[in-house]
Amino acid sequence: MNTKLTKIRNIRVTTGYDCNCTCQYCSQRNTEISERHKGDGTQIEALYALLRQPHVIKEGELSIELEGGEPLLHPEVIKDTVRLCEQVKNERLNVRYNIVSNCQLLNGKGRDIIDWLKDGGYDFQISVSFDHDQKNPRIIRPDTYEYMNNCGAKLVYATYVVAGKHYLRRAKQNIDFLNEKGITPMIMWNFFAYGELKDITERRAYLNLLRNTKNRAKGTSMFSGNIQDCAWIGISPWGRFYPCYQASFGEPDISKGEDFACKHCKTCELKGYCKQCTVRKALYGDNLCGLMKVHYALDHDTEVT
Repeated sequence: MNTKLTKIRNIRVTTGYDCNCTCQYCSQRNTEISERHKGDGTQIEALYALLRQPHVIKEGELSIELEGGEPLLHPEVIKDTVRLCEQVKNERLNVRYNIVSNCQLLNGKGRDIIDWLKDGGYDFQISVSFDHDQKNPRIIRPDTYEYMNNCGAKLVYATYVVAGKHYLRRAKQNIDFLNEKGITPMIMWNFFAYGELKDITERRAYLNLLRNTKNRAKGTSMFSGNIQDCAWIGISPWGRFYPCYQASFGEPDISKGEDFACKHCKTCELKGYCKQCTVRKALYGDNLCGLMKVHYALDHDTEVT
């Protein structure tokens, strides 16, 4: 399997790991907020070095994700990133920015940086993350939903994370609420609770949630299955490169993922449907299987036990 990255289409710039939430599915979940790395500008230096690689940054569209922690806590990092990336734009390469945020700060001061992006005419979108607890969609004020829909973003895209099997009822209520606000979310299951979906009862309950709410889950290819196709690289708050978003959730043993693919995936009845890369297989192993069975059943109306 070729795992060499030959092109880059997606760069995730981590502004800092500090946040106004302590979500249980965050890669920083075991670190106190006061002890999280806030960033010192070295991620901008690393980004500069990366953008100077024309054999890797090619024509088309380059997606720049600004995330954290909570990126709205670091408006100057966002500005520095945008100013730097605008220098590589040309007639063959467009740059689009994606603010990955819980958007609670858009209830107030956080709007300043979004207004800056709008006034500058930059091509940007906002990805909002919701759940049942600290990022409950009901925490955001009604006028903030109006603001997001009129702030100049090309797209306001939402994900809703189901923290686990005990939160399915609340998830249904909150997803319906989001649709009332004009936002149809992508529903995701907590990475660290994939094992719950080995149980067919829990899979059926999750499948019912996906079927009985308006969401973006059906027919969506979650991953390409190929590291080269992902064309993704991340930059930590201290300027360290990491090759995969999932790698921030633990150090993957690629050989373990390849071994799992060899021993398990070759005979799996969903092998033509499931596109999970070696990184995810190394991190989650057969815990992924229940998740894929849910999505297969959703797309094909055929339950897989």
